[in-house]
Amino acid sequence: MFGLSFQWESDNGWQKKEISWWPKPAAFFHSGLNIGWWSPDCELWFQKRLREIKQNRAELWTQVEWKNKIQFIQKSRQVAMANDKLAAEYLRHKIVQ
Repeated sequence: MFGLSFQWESDNGWQKKEISWWPKPAAFFHSGLNIGWWSPDCELWFQKRLREIKQNRAELWTQVEWKNKIQFIQKSRQVAMANDKLAAEYLRHKIVQ
């Protein structure tokens, strides 16, 4: 099960709140964990979270909360993308020679 969804009626109409054990793919994609591949840091984070869930120590969070929890260092994704670009340029240059 991915998570839980709650609905209730308020003065502003029906309200809905979704909480989950894991971030949705979009939250992960925009996080500091996403550097273009499943890195050892990603695996450490995943295993730690899985352990917390299995030990009943994990909290369920909304996607906004997940976004803040996995933000980490946003520069890491930028560095990885720049590294990919430089590697591609280097390989193009070597192939042309």
